[in-house]
Amino acid sequence: MSKKENKTSEKTHNLSKNSKSAGKDFAYANRLTALIYNTLKDILQRQVDRDCYNRLLKKTTKILQTDITSKLGNRKRESIPI
Repeated sequence: MSKKENKTSEKTHNLSKNSKSAGKDFAYANRLTALIYNTLKDILQRQVDRDCYNRLLKKTTKILQTDITSKLGNRKRESIPI
């Protein structure tokens, strides 16, 4: 049996509702970070490394986690008190 056949024949596990919701929040943080990162690259007019992106993503995720009023999976930047 090839690897491809093996992967498709394996039983898939169900993700919990919280895992899916956390994934939505992470995807939103990732998109938001990409927008900020691309703007920074244009402003700084120099090569910005991938480590910068990863640090920015970590900070963005922490900021989104401060939104305790929204449910997991529905956190947006508009909900964060400034």
